Amino acid sequence: MSQTDKTAIRWDQDADGIVLLTLDDPEQTANTMNPLFQASFERTIGRLKAEKASVKGVIITSAKKTFFAGGDLRLLIQATPADAPALYANLQALCVRLRALETLGVPVVAALNGTAVGGGLEIALACHHRIAIDDRRSEFGQPEVTLGLIPGGNGIVRLVRLLGLQKALMEVLLMGQRHKPAPAKQVGIVDELVADKDALLARARAFIQANPGIKQPWDRDGYKMPGGTPTTPALAMQLPAFPANLRKQLRGANMPAPKLILAAAVEGALTDFDAASRIESRYFVEAATGKVSKNMIKTFFFDLQKINSGDRRPKDVPQWAPAKVGILGAGMMGQGIAYVTAMAGIPCVLKDVSKEQAEKGKGYAAKLLEAAVGKGRQTRDDADAVLARIATTADAKELSGCDMIIEAVFENRELKAKATAEAEAAAAPGALICSNTSTLPITGLARSVRDPQRFIGLHFFSPVDKMPLVEIICGKQTSDEALARAFDFVLKIRKTPIVVNDSRGFFTSRVFGTFVMEGVAMLAEGYAPASIEQAALQNGFPVGPLAVNDEVSLELGRQVREQARKDLAAEGKSLPAHPANAVIDKMCLELDRKGKAAGGGFYEYPQGGKKFLWPGLAEHFGKPERARPSDADFDEMRESPAVHARHRDHPLSRGRRLALGRRRQHRLDHGHRRPAVDRRLPPVRELHRPPRVHRPRGRARREVRPPLRPAADSERNGGKRRDLRLGPWPALTAVRGGAHLPPKEATMALSREKIIEELGELIRYDYDAIGAYNAAISDVKEVQIRDPLIQFRGDHERHVQELSAIVRQLGGDPPQNPGLKGVIRKTMTKVAGLGGTELTLKAMRSNEEVLNKTYAHHMSLDFPTDILEVIRRNYGDEQRHLAWIEQSLHSRLWESGAAHP
Repeated sequence: MSQTDKTAIRWDQDADGIVLLTLDDPEQTANTMNPLFQASFERTIGRLKAEKASVKGVIITSAKKTFFAGGDLRLLIQATPADAPALYANLQALCVRLRALETLGVPVVAALNGTAVGGGLEIALACHHRIAIDDRRSEFGQPEVTLGLIPGGNGIVRLVRLLGLQKALMEVLLMGQRHKPAPAKQVGIVDELVADKDALLARARAFIQANPGIKQPWDRDGYKMPGGTPTTPALAMQLPAFPANLRKQLRGANMPAPKLILAAAVEGALTDFDAASRIESRYFVEAATGKVSKNMIKTFFFDLQKINSGDRRPKDVPQWAPAKVGILGAGMMGQGIAYVTAMAGIPCVLKDVSKEQAEKGKGYAAKLLEAAVGKGRQTRDDADAVLARIATTADAKELSGCDMIIEAVFENRELKAKATAEAEAAAAPGALICSNTSTLPITGLARSVRDPQRFIGLHFFSPVDKMPLVEIICGKQTSDEALARAFDFVLKIRKTPIVVNDSRGFFTSRVFGTFVMEGVAMLAEGYAPASIEQAALQNGFPVGPLAVNDEVSLELGRQVREQARKDLAAEGKSLPAHPANAVIDKMCLELDRKGKAAGGGFYEYPQGGKKFLWPGLAEHFGKPERARPSDADFDEMRESPAVHARHRDHPLSRGRRLALGRRRQHRLDHGHRRPAVDRRLPPVRELHRPPRVHRPRGRARREVRPPLRPAADSERNGGKRRDLRLGPWPALTAVRGGAHLPPKEATMALSREKIIEELGELIRYDYDAIGAYNAAISDVKEVQIRDPLIQFRGDHERHVQELSAIVRQLGGDPPQNPGLKGVIRKTMTKVAGLGGTELTLKAMRSNEEVLNKTYAHHMSLDFPTDILEVIRRNYGDEQRHLAWIEQSLHSRLWESGAAHP
């Protein structure tokens, strides 16, 4: 078959005129939006248009196990900024074809025989009805954000119009959720569920027969977007919180995709379908040609695909699964390993020094299962079956029949040797013996077993039930069979295995240990704990170094250090000193704060409440001169060693920072990570590194604000063009950049004088607005106009009182009312008259520009959280005012018959 004869879409038309389009790429095991599909889809749409008279309806289904996998990532990962025009043109061509499909004039049904994610769901959304087989293996959603991309086939445009702005963002787009069939139907991205493929096609045909003239909701007369558009007052009041919450979730990490999704959704909701399509395509191109998406695609798709397919597994060893697993130690790690093992359907025996301790470890699994049942993620019968797979004991003899042993006791060489030898004697002959050690070399531990070839390291991460990575460490005598079996087990429990070489700390502990110990070292130097944690969060880490220490256990870290000291002493070496050691020792030995599992460490853990930093840290380790880091100091705290090397004279530049670059390179130079793994699994943190802002030393900080993006699109209206980039929602610009935002406990990044100055500007703005409303209220006679204006004036009076109180608390004098001035007075004069002139709306938009600049500026500054929340709340009030006023003006202009500017 020639290349031009190939097709990825089969056409079958029955006697009723219903066309069955079967997606079936002849060159791949899954359908993707590759060039063959694009060409086939173009020909198919052309044929549907040409033969429209004989077509009564269209069903789209798939011949693959899945419906459609989405975009071709092999092509997208190659896209560069130079390819942007071509990528945009291709994307718009696809969008035009999907639009032609849904406006064909006949019913189009998506018969989803399997998973439809990304581009697959976008094809389904272009259909009038979506029917799916109720198969637990199927998933539906728009997960592009998890790869640094955004939907590009009008997925954002259609979901916003189908579900409403808030629901589309929260339940489908921003987090990239993959919904099973029943939840997908509940969300609204699937309309109907059936039992099998025969019922699937039968229901699709029945729908077409029953709905001959159906249209998409957004193409019907009188359509209203669910929940309203961004100009609807009810939604307008909530909208400023969207970018604020997103910024809070991202914590400063360099992840553009969620921000682009938010911008595309809001901007697209302000305009018509075709303009929204162009807006989405432009944002998609921005994401697809950027470096972040390429890093994420490589790591989270291609690299994981290779690893999970067994790329590092010895090829000549048969597949294997353990019949029963013995787990030594029911502590934090052992109990988690028992849970994931039982969840994978493998029976296990959880052993500890007493039956009570073992039962306590099993209780952890019971707690997790109970939560899953409560949330509807698991049935009671399934949960009981999982729990029944975990047996508990204090007697090593009950490990009989275990063909795999996982040791997870304290980091003490003698204790590990004793526990392993005892278990090996009771286990099945030839059992695979594994150690969950995080630091001790496997070659040395292997001396405690009869056959070192069957001994291997399996390093899990805490909490085991949540952390996806498992480090597999081969000792000098570890056999390929042992490696293959360990690899198979890790995949069986749905974890991601990486194979590393043997050394003290292996790879991850040495690299990540640098991060957590640098945080403790900064605490020893007297820096505020909240600033240390915030610096790490804004460097892309999910939690701060002090919180990680608590989770892992300070006592465990101390034991690891003591064991390392003994081992090095036996070799005639000494353990290098580290300033964090004194802090850890004091916390464990003097203050009895050994970590979360012991009731408290760097954090307090109130019963049923949210954790918070232990106030005693300031008393025992704080230094007044370092309690409030300057902006430059804070940047140093989060920058990489390469940056610190340029400022070695600075007290923070002595190599103890929250960055991993130099340490990671040291690990590679000394061969601690196998080269193949090094190529395919870079530290994920590096992918989300926020852009650096370099400032010369000794200079005062200047304001850093994100550049305004060129207008995304415009809409013709009465022969004029209105900028629809962000409409009246400039708060979105604040989420695209700006400086760090400390938590409430952190010290102020702005000086007290600067805060007073900036709040004074806002107070003057509110005074100006109060005067303008006074003028308008005195002239307006209609109650339906006058009463809202009185309410709006009251809001501004409250703003003045709140902001003035803050200024006084800071020791400043709030400004007094200066009287009317500026565009607000002009605007409100027009509002008072409510005349039907073009100047009215022009003045209104001038007022929007003032608001945009004023609040976008203040929301980009480093105010303490409590002050920022006041500013953000006031901003929401003003957005609501403007939305109501503009709506009223539009209504008056419409009634008067005047042209809309």
